[in-house]
Amino acid sequence: MRKLLLTTVAACATLTTALPSWAQEAQLEEIIVTAQRREESLQKAALTITVVDGAQVENAVNRPEELTSLLPALYVGVSGGMTQIYIRGIGNLGGTSFAESAVGFNVDQVYIGRPTALDAVFFDLERVEVLKGPQGTLYGRNATGGAINLITQKPKIGEFTASLSLEGGNYDLVKGAGTVNIPINDKGAMRFAVQKIDHDGYLSDGYNDQDTTAARWHLLLKPSDTSSVLISADYAHQGGQGDAHTPSFRTCGDWCGPSEPSNRALEKVGAFAATILAPNDDGVGYQDNKFWSVTADLELETSIGMLSIIPSYRTAEIDALYYPSLFRGRILDKSHQSSVEARLSSTNEGPLKWVVGGYYYNEAINGDYSYSHGLALQAQQVQPNIRNKSVAVFGQSTYSLTDEFRLTAGLRYLHDDKTLSGLQRCFSGTLCGAPLGSGLPGTRIVMSEGDDWYNTSYKVGVEWDAGPDSMIYANVSSGFKSGGFFPAAQNATFGPEKLTAYAIGMKNRFMNDRIQLNAEAYWWDDTGHQESHVGTACVAVTSGVCTTFGNVFLTENIGSAEIKGIDLDTIFLVTDNDQIKLNLGYNDAEAKVFRYNVPATAPPSALIACTRTAAPPFITVDCSGNQMPRAPKWTARADYEHRFDLTNGASLTAAASMYVSSSYWASIDYIPGTSQKSYTRSDASLTYRPESERWSIAAWVNNIEDEAVAASAGVKLFANTPGLQLRAPRTYGLRFTAEFGG
Repeated sequence: MRKLLLTTVAACATLTTALPSWAQEAQLEEIIVTAQRREESLQKAALTITVVDGAQVENAVNRPEELTSLLPALYVGVSGGMTQIYIRGIGNLGGTSFAESAVGFNVDQVYIGRPTALDAVFFDLERVEVLKGPQGTLYGRNATGGAINLITQKPKIGEFTASLSLEGGNYDLVKGAGTVNIPINDKGAMRFAVQKIDHDGYLSDGYNDQDTTAARWHLLLKPSDTSSVLISADYAHQGGQGDAHTPSFRTCGDWCGPSEPSNRALEKVGAFAATILAPNDDGVGYQDNKFWSVTADLELETSIGMLSIIPSYRTAEIDALYYPSLFRGRILDKSHQSSVEARLSSTNEGPLKWVVGGYYYNEAINGDYSYSHGLALQAQQVQPNIRNKSVAVFGQSTYSLTDEFRLTAGLRYLHDDKTLSGLQRCFSGTLCGAPLGSGLPGTRIVMSEGDDWYNTSYKVGVEWDAGPDSMIYANVSSGFKSGGFFPAAQNATFGPEKLTAYAIGMKNRFMNDRIQLNAEAYWWDDTGHQESHVGTACVAVTSGVCTTFGNVFLTENIGSAEIKGIDLDTIFLVTDNDQIKLNLGYNDAEAKVFRYNVPATAPPSALIACTRTAAPPFITVDCSGNQMPRAPKWTARADYEHRFDLTNGASLTAAASMYVSSSYWASIDYIPGTSQKSYTRSDASLTYRPESERWSIAAWVNNIEDEAVAASAGVKLFANTPGLQLRAPRTYGLRFTAEFGG
C-alpha cells in the first residue's frame, strides 16, 4: 500500500512536468466545506472528504441506494424503508428501531437518528459531504464508520429567484421540483422547495416503485452583521408499494418480483413444502410513511468567538407492509427526536483555531412489528417502547507551530442512557419455540431493560504544508457506538462497538489549479462489531431459568475486524472544455473474528462459506477470515465531461461515467446466492444550454448495462432461500430545467 501511494505521487509529479504548455486559463474551483464545524477549503481539511455538488446528486439520486455509484467506498442498501449505510465495511443492517446506524446521517448539521425515507431529502441541495473514518470527536455517537452531511440551499437576501425542473422517463417516471427565493427586506429572505417523484416498480409485480412528496422551507433573518437566525421546516410522505426482496435463484428473469407464481413456488421447498405458505399470498405490500421536522440555527458573533445554537425536533410515522428476505413484515413505528447542539468557535486569525460545545439528544420510539414466515411457522409481534438519551461535551483545536506545521487534538465525552419496555408475542410455531405443526401456543415476553454507556473519543493529528498547494497529514481517531437491546426474555443486551483509525494522507493542486490529487492510506481496528440478523434467544423464563428458546431479530457483537486500504481522488481539467475525474478505492476489510448464532431448528445451508458448530438450540457460524460483508475490495469511478461551444453562443455538454466494483457478499450468511459478482455500471447524458444559460434540456441514461446488482440480501429461514433487494435497472429519460429572476 505504501509502495502504491509513493508510485502515485511520483507518477503525478511526472505528469505535471510532462503536460504540454497549451493548457488554458481555467482553474478548478475552490470547494468550501464545514465538515470540521468551521468553514475551510476542502484542500486544507486534514481528513478524507468526498464532496458531490448538489445538482449532480439531485440529477443522479432518486433513491438513497443510488449514492453508491457516486461515491466509491460508500455502500447503501434499503430494506423495509430502512436505509442501511456502510463505509469501508462499517455499518449495520438496521431493519427495526432496535438497531442504529454506524454512519451518522446529518441534514444541515442535525443528526437523523432513524434513517428512513431518505429518498425524500435529495432535492435543492448545495452539496453532500462524505467523511470517511470515525468522527467521534465532533459528531459523537453512531459515527463510527464516518458521516454523511447534506447541506441544503439557503435563502439569499436581496434576490428574487425561482427554478423549475421537470423530468420523465421509462417505468412511467414523473419527477418535478421547484424552488422560489423571496426577499423580505434587506435583512431577511425565505426559500421554498418542493419535489415529487413517481415511477412504477422496477420489479415485474410492482415492487421497488416510488411515490414520494417532499417540501422544505427556510426563513433567514440577519438583524445585524454579527447575528443571524435560520428557521427550517420540512415535510415528506412516502407511498407506493415499497421495496421487496426477490429470490436469487429466480426463474423468470432478473427483475422478476417476489409474488410471481414461479418465485412463490421457490419458497415452498424441502421438508417444509407441505406446511409453509409463501407469505406473499397475503397480499400486496405498501407504505404510508410521514415525516416532518423543524430546526433553528442561531448564530451570534461575540468577543470570544462565534456562538451557534441548533435546536431541532423531528417525528416519523411508519406504516409499511413489506417482504424482506422473502418473509412478510409489517411495521407500525412512531418516533420523536429532539436535540440541541451549542458550539463556541474561534473567529480570530491567530495560530489557534478551536471549537467547544455540548450536545443533548432525546428519542422516544413506539413500535409494533409483525413478522410471518408461513402457515406452520406462524408469526411474531413485537411492541417495543424505546427511549434513548445522549449527553456529550466536546472540543477540538488546531495550533500552528509554524506557518507550515500544525497540531490537532480533540476529545468528546458522552453518556448514553437507553431503556426498553413492551411486549413480544409469539404465536404457535417454531419461531416461538413450539415444535413444527404442534399447534401449541407460543410465548409472551414482557420486555424490561435498561442500561447506560460512557465513552471518551479522541483525535490527534499533524499537518504539514509541503508546498503552496500541497499538504500532508496524519491522524489517529476513535469512534464509539453504544450497545442496546433486542426482544428476548433473558440476556437481551448487546455491547458497544469501538473503532480506532490510523490515517496518513496528502492533498495537492498542480499546474496552476488544473490538477487535483488527494490520497489517503488507512488502517482501522474495529472491536465489538455489531451485526443484526435472525438468531436464537431465550423467549421464556421460569424461576430465572430459560425454559424456551425461539428465533428473534437480534443484534450481536460478532467479533472484530481489521480494515486497511487506500483512497485516491483526482480531478484533471484537461482544457477549458474537458474535465476528467477518477476515484479509486482499495479496501481490505478482513473479519478477524466473525461468529454469530443461527437457530438449530433452521440450519444454514450446506453451501454456506463458513464453518458451523451445532450446540442446540444454536448453531454457531464462524466466518472469521472472510472479507467483511457489503465491502467490495476494489471500487472505482471515472467521469469524463466535454462541452461543445456552438456558434450561436449555446453549449452542448456530453458527460459519461463508469462505476466498477469487485465482488462482495451482500449479507452475513456467506451463501452463494447472497454474493454479488464484480460489475460495471455506466451512465451518460447530453445537455443543451442556450447562451443565457437560463434553461437546459438533457437526455440521460443510467445503468446502461442493465445490470441486476444486489443492494442488500438475506436468507429465508428453514427454506434457506436467499433473497436480494436490487438496485435500479436501466433507466432513461428527459429533463428540462429553468431559472427565473436573479
